[in-house]
Amino acid sequence: MTGRESAGRSLEGLPFEVQRLILGKAPSLDELRTLIRASPQLYRVYVEDRPRILRAFISNLLEDIILDAHAAYVSGEDIFQSNRGHAMLWEFLDDFRQRRDFEAPAALAARLSEKQLIGIIRYHASVIEPLTDRYTAWATATLASPPQELKYELEEWPLTSIRDMDRRRIQRAFYHFQLFCNVSGRRVSHSSGRSSCIHDPSECWRVLTIFPEYQFEAIRCVHTFARMRIMILSTGSDSSL
Repeated sequence: MTGRESAGRSLEGLPFEVQRLILGKAPSLDELRTLIRASPQLYRVYVEDRPRILRAFISNLLEDIILDAHAAYVSGEDIFQSNRGHAMLWEFLDDFRQRRDFEAPAALAARLSEKQLIGIIRYHASVIEPLTDRYTAWATATLASPPQELKYELEEWPLTSIRDMDRRRIQRAFYHFQLFCNVSGRRVSHSSGRSSCIHDPSECWRVLTIFPEYQFEAIRCVHTFARMRIMILSTGSDSSL
């Protein structure tokens, strides 16, 4: 019997509540999937108590940035984008600011629907996590090289390990940038009808003032990174960067 098989059998022998706790404490989505696929028993535990497991998992995965991730997720949904009005947008932003200042992350996780839990977790794992790695590599390369010597080809940005605290700060900035784009921009598919956006420069500035100054600077850095990514992906040239 291999060590992996032995570990799987050991997990299967644990009480249901302990198995549920182990699944909820998985450090990443890949780890959670591995555990679920490791044995029929763990899969059964996940299926029978999926909402509670996902709430524990997302609280452990996102910690205090769950509030930012939730705001970015909700503001990006089709129903929000297709029905938003000027007053609605400001009401949403005011509500986000109040929740950010007063609502505990665990309280937010407790009221999320299963659909929201799955949507936020998938977006974080498939979009935010890879972008965090690329942003870290880009920022490290930018600091290490003079601008005139820096090469922007994606494959030349080596991935760099950073502290969990710094990783959270970067991810929070990505969610804030996404939130800003969701309320200040307009999707092509929702360019007409009742949908409106905050586009006046003074109002855009007002949106940014809901973030502390240090978070605003992080949003600017993410914006610069995003522009470079778009240029690279669209032209494949570094001459204009």
